[in-house]
Amino acid sequence: MSRSIQFERTISYDKGVPATYIRLIGPDGEDEALAVFDTGAQYCLFKGGRAPGIGISLMEGRRISLSSLGGEIVGYLHRIDIEIEGSRFKVEAVFSLNYIPREILGRHTLFEQVTWGLRESQQEIYFSPQP
Repeated sequence: MSRSIQFERTISYDKGVPATYIRLIGPDGEDEALAVFDTGAQYCLFKGGRAPGIGISLMEGRRISLSSLGGEIVGYLHRIDIEIEGSRFKVEAVFSLNYIPREILGRHTLFEQVTWGLRESQQEIYFSPQP
């Protein structure tokens, strides 16, 4: 039996990778970031330097240690909103103390709120803001 999934939006890759610009929304500010969709990442991960600009005291979050191909990443978990293509989601995201080469949209709290699809041959991300 064949199943098909309908998606509300199509997002073109940015710079050849499955990434798009998103808005980070904190208690006292907003910031825009280019984030890569990463189905292998447990958490959304952002540069720690973004925290003060959106009204977050970085080290007041829950300390967390993540493993990556580049080694250990230490950061702090915070509840924020993110906006993707006009849809807003409440997530728990990690703000890193370490240098990170890219910011990531990971599974924890985000992927249960959306349906994603990737089509590498077309360099497109398919997106619907519901599970």
